[in-house]
Amino acid sequence: MTSQAAGKGLNVAQVLADLGHRVTVGGFLGAANPQAFERLFERRGFVDAFVRVPGRPAATSSWPSATAGSPTSTARGRGSRPSIARRCWRRWSR
Repeated sequence: MTSQAAGKGLNVAQVLADLGHRVTVGGFLGAANPQAFERLFERRGFVDAFVRVPGRPAATSSWPSATAGSPTSTARGRGSRPSIARRCWRRWSR
């Protein structure tokens, strides 16, 4: 099994970078294990504006359909979801 940093916003950011735009990514990111995200930001040259919050990034799993051969089934992982404290919201809203 492999894991990678992803999500709707990061997918859009990667397309924009491919089109030649300088990209800043931001939001809330679980501080317990952000390494996959940080590697992606470094590799793609993204400016990291994420606010680290307690917990781990949300995780989902995908597996290929027996008939289609493409990832069609997903399941959200059970781990600790980031808890966003008021101080984090304040920092993000600046």
